Amino acid sequence: LLIVSMKMLRNGFSGADRVFLNLFFAHVLFTCDFPGLSETLPIDYFFVSIFISKISELWNKLCFIYMYIAPFQAGWGSIFHAVAQLGSIPHFMFILGNCIFSTIISAPLEPFVASVFFITSYARPIRFWEATQKIRRIESTTTPLMSQLRGVSFEQVTANLNAIFYEHLARSLQQRLAGDIALGRWSGGSLQHGDVFILASDELHFLVHIIEVGNGLITFQMRGLEFAGTYCHEQESNGLNEAHQLDRGLCCCTVNYPSETLSVNAALRLRWLAWQFVHTPYTIEGYQLIDHSAATSLQLTDLRKLVLALFIQASLLAFLHCVPSVAPLITCLSCIQCVLYFTVRLPNLASRLDALSDVLLEKFTGDDKLDLDPVFSKTFDEDYDEHVAGVTRVQFVRVYGEWIRYCLQRSLRNCSIDSTEQSLLMSLCYAIGLLSRRCLGGVSSHPNSA
Repeated sequence: LLIVSMKMLRNGFSGADRVFLNLFFAHVLFTCDFPGLSETLPIDYFFVSIFISKISELWNKLCFIYMYIAPFQAGWGSIFHAVAQLGSIPHFMFILGNCIFSTIISAPLEPFVASVFFITSYARPIRFWEATQKIRRIESTTTPLMSQLRGVSFEQVTANLNAIFYEHLARSLQQRLAGDIALGRWSGGSLQHGDVFILASDELHFLVHIIEVGNGLITFQMRGLEFAGTYCHEQESNGLNEAHQLDRGLCCCTVNYPSETLSVNAALRLRWLAWQFVHTPYTIEGYQLIDHSAATSLQLTDLRKLVLALFIQASLLAFLHCVPSVAPLITCLSCIQCVLYFTVRLPNLASRLDALSDVLLEKFTGDDKLDLDPVFSKTFDEDYDEHVAGVTRVQFVRVYGEWIRYCLQRSLRNCSIDSTEQSLLMSLCYAIGLLSRRCLGGVSSHPNSA
């Protein structure tokens, strides 16, 4: 009597929708059909509840198999899945026997090699062993030396992100899931143990398996949450997010239906799904991660690349408006070339050269002039001389001399200025080139520049 009472009490919480059904059949079967086999109502209820639960499980398995092997479901699978559907027709009795046997031993069915042939899996408990998701920082103090030498793999980063998502969502559901179910926010309150819910967003979705339902108590498990999505996740998300309300089809025709009413095609399509839409809007606190490189704000080279790219874009815009006939040279332009272009087009360039002639002749004229600033590197500077580990005037003229002469020819007001290798114009361009690169290097080295 104690076991039967606990069974009735548990069914009252975990399967409230079936309590009346169990009592009805327990009374009718052992009163009208088998009156001689009755062992009082509590014991009759105990065995009838088990029998009805097995019948319901068998019905759900058969419905899933029929939906899975339906011909119009071939688009969800592969070519092998579509071809194997024909082979499942003569094996219907085998599949039916597998369903009955798996229902008796409470074992799940699984498709063989993802085909339409179902085999009985091993019997397992309703509640699985919990998988402990530990968040472990990937740093030098917690990572072995060999792993540090190999580098951080993509699997390690993905596992760390999955653990963060699992822990945060599990804590959030632990605090509010029982209350939301009691308020009817999940499937209108008609929830039973063993139900599986799919919570989907634009990027992520996961499964919530209801294990036990009690008085203000919910035991659940989370599965299928992955930060790095797969093709199966993409297909499932497309199926869940499909707008069935917009369908107005009736076979091959289009019919105007009343608002908030599904069309015949949409109703049949939803009926042949392995899931059911029970509730659409449900908001839960979670993370939103944006995958971008932190090196932009931490590494000097990446920030400098960004500044150079923006500078080139801004300079090229004015360059194309002024000199439209040099479009073939756009692909070879650099930041220094843009600076030199605007330098050559300066108004009153000749008078400026005369005013700066003393400084230019003293510090920037001659084959022995060089600059060994550490901001220069072979990665960014085309005129970098590896022999002296800096930028020399000779190398600068060799790289940018032709470009300076070309820009000077395009400038009508400055075309008469001397542009030989030892000219003041080359010295001025060399000085401005060093200054512009040093300014960009200083911006990239500033800690608050990002």
